[in-house]
Amino acid sequence: MANIRTFSLKRDGNKQLTKNFSVREFRSKDGTDKIKIHLAGVNRLQVIRNSLKRALIIQSAYRTVNHNAIVRGSRNSRHLKGTAFDIPTNRNIAQANEIAREAERAGFTGIYIASYNRFVHMDNRTPVWFTRQNANGTFTRIGTFGGAIFNLTRQLGRGMRGNDVLRYKKRLRELGYSGFDNTNKFGIGTHYATLRLQRDWGLIANGWVGPNTARAVGFSFQGK
Repeated sequence: MANIRTFSLKRDGNKQLTKNFSVREFRSKDGTDKIKIHLAGVNRLQVIRNSLKRALIIQSAYRTVNHNAIVRGSRNSRHLKGTAFDIPTNRNIAQANEIAREAERAGFTGIYIASYNRFVHMDNRTPVWFTRQNANGTFTRIGTFGGAIFNLTRQLGRGMRGNDVLRYKKRLRELGYSGFDNTNKFGIGTHYATLRLQRDWGLIANGWVGPNTARAVGFSFQGK
C-alpha cells in the first residue's frame, strides 16, 4: 500500500507527522525500534482530532508479529502493516459513536466499535466494512455511523467557480497546503495542491475533488 513508511523509534520518535501526532505514538507496544506507519491514515486521524477538538490516544497502531500474537490479533491484521489504528473509548458508547462517525467522515473505510465500546478500530479496506460488537458478543453490520453527510454526485475541478471552491481552498489551507490564490476559481494552483494532497493521502491523483477526496479531507459540497 502506498504511503507506508518505516521509521526508527530511537532516531525518529519525536518527529512530528502532523500538527498533533508524532512517530512514537504509532510504535509497537513491545518496544521494537522499527515502526511502520501509514501516513495517509495519520492525516485522517488529524482530521478526526481537528473535528473533535480534543486529543486522541493511539491505543494500538503498528504491531510486530510477536506483539500481535500476544494480544491475539488476527494473523492478517492490518496492524502488522501499520495501516490500522485503535482509539480507546473507556466503554463510553456516546464517545465510541462520535469517534466512529468522525472516522467515517475522515474517509476510513474499515471501522469497528469493539467489545462493549472499549475502543474504535479504523483502517482502509475495500469494500467498506462498518460493524459493532454487541454486549452478547455478536456483531452487527452498520450501513453508516452517521458520517455519510456528503453529496457524492458533486465534484470540483479546473475552471470551476463558486462558494464550494472557496470553501475547498480554505480546507486545503487548514490541512497545510498552499500555492493557490483567494479567488473562487479552481485554477492551476488549486489543481496542483489537490494533486499533492491526493498523493499524500494515498488517493487516486487526478486533481479532481470527487467523493473519495471530499470524504478523506472532511469536505462537504453545498452545491454553490
